[in-house]
This record gives sequence, C-alpha cells and structure tokens, in this order.
Amino acid sequence: MYFLNSQRTLCHMIEDMRTGKAPDPCGSKAHKTDMLRYQTGKPNNLLTVKPQDIPLCKHCQKGMAWAR
Repeated sequence: MYFLNSQRTLCHMIEDMRTGKAPDPCGSKAHKTDMLRYQTGKPNNLLTVKPQDIPLCKHCQKGMAWAR
C-alpha cells in the first residue's frame, strides 16, 4: 500500500496499516482521515499500486532493502 505526500511529488510505502506509518528510516505517516476512510471502505488517497510517474521516497527504498 502507498500514499503520496501533500505536494503529490513523492510516494511513500505504508508498513503499518494500523498507524499509516512508512518504514524506518522514513517515518512519514498517511493522513489520519485517509486511514479512517480506508478502514471504513470509502474511497481514499491510499494506493494499492505505486504511480509510475511519481518516485518512491529514498528513505522508503532503504526500508525496503533492509526488510529483505
């Protein structure tokens, strides 16, 4: 699962669906309202597929590498 920053220029991964937190060392969080909307099944700004034209945050990339 992914979310975009407020400027929609970077994509972050969601490691913890309960809190909406990105993996360490990034630590960004999805907006609480987006998480609530997702949990209630309403349309939201969380994405299941990373957009091709928006890069993944470098810290999230490091978090992915550490998890492997």
